[in-house]
Amino acid sequence: MSQIKLSPNASGTGVFTIDAPNSNTDRTLSLPDVAGNIVTTGDTGTVSTDMIANSGITPAKLNGAQSGNAPIYGIRAWVTFNGEGTVAIFDDGNVSSVTDNGTGKYTVNFETAMPHANYSISGVAQHNTNASFAGDHRENGFSLAKGVVPTTSGVRIVSLDNPNWSTQSSAYEDGSRVTVMIIC
Repeated sequence: MSQIKLSPNASGTGVFTIDAPNSNTDRTLSLPDVAGNIVTTGDTGTVSTDMIANSGITPAKLNGAQSGNAPIYGIRAWVTFNGEGTVAIFDDGNVSSVTDNGTGKYTVNFETAMPHANYSISGVAQHNTNASFAGDHRENGFSLAKGVVPTTSGVRIVSLDNPNWSTQSSAYEDGSRVTVMIIC
């Protein structure tokens, strides 16, 4: 038979009290067969990512901002940068650098690799006061360029000036503010 042992702390002077709830129902508190600390609602900064199971994160637990039962997918990387002249990152998450590949062409490099290369890419580019499109590296702004595909370590994107949707053509132009998000 297992035993419960309470060990006092020789350097402490406080009294540790365990109070029973005001209940007429029998309750059992089962301790797991692992070493560790008990975390209470009064703790701050003691919950680690290993203590949170992915299946335990639900839309209802995200500050009430989400509803429904559909899965929630996070942004794995994002960046906002100035693509004119010398590329300069304004702010980012999980982006190590942005490479300038020529006028309106960039590679966003990830700090931590994506789990696969089939992620979703979203973004916009601003050319001074004109808003335009930024997405995967596209031929004429509409299809993946031959030989250029997203990788787990980075993605090539293009910044287009006033895409002409009817003729499927436009010119590459450096964006004054380019924003890219990777969802996976």
